[in-house]
Amino acid sequence: MEFELEGKLYRYRVSLTAQRVYQESLHVHQQRTFAYVFTRVWNPDEQHYDIRQQHFGLLQKEAAKVRQNASLISTAAQYEVDLARQLTKMHITANVNVLGRQSVDHQRVFEVSNVYAQDDALRARMARILASWDLGLTDVRIEKHRVTREDGTPDSRDTAGDKVDLIGSTPCIEGLLLRVLGKPVPSQSVQCKKAMAQLTKVDLTDQGAYANLIPKARLDVARLDIPELDQLLRLLEGTL
Repeated sequence: MEFELEGKLYRYRVSLTAQRVYQESLHVHQQRTFAYVFTRVWNPDEQHYDIRQQHFGLLQKEAAKVRQNASLISTAAQYEVDLARQLTKMHITANVNVLGRQSVDHQRVFEVSNVYAQDDALRARMARILASWDLGLTDVRIEKHRVTREDGTPDSRDTAGDKVDLIGSTPCIEGLLLRVLGKPVPSQSVQCKKAMAQLTKVDLTDQGAYANLIPKARLDVARLDIPELDQLLRLLEGTL
């Protein structure tokens, strides 16, 4: 995928299974071409990775120790590599993660609408693509409206004036925790609660139980694929 970070265009590619990353690379656009920041390729004959780095910042001996089922970027972030930390904190809105395609609910519609509302160039590009698919569509506009009751008072669901951030979790908070732990998420809330109880066998009302169950390192990796978790962590970190 291609993305921009601090005015630079990057290209990230990865080929993997649940057991191993086979190829991983990050390139940055310089002048007329892309130059590698790092490349990591599994060597089946030698049973190790061939790794090249160029201004990435992770010690080569530490790069060689990265687990076969882990990303070089996520591991480098744990070693406080500046670029890796920036990449892991990027907010990406998508309908696909490690569990596959996610259902579209109202919360996700609001999240995506907010992204397009803040980036008019991205909104215009989206509108052009949709217009090319639909002969009756010429543009897509996103407008924000304050909801009021019949008596003129603000609707309690309208939180814009109070600066309240709404972070949804479908179907429930236990579903989010299952996703963080890399487990399948049932469609019903009651099933999620039962699955979580069977998996953890701890009192989930005890906040101390989460320290060992979900350490910070696991959260930092999971936030790459779970937008609502990343949003919650950025809120706690004061970067939202």
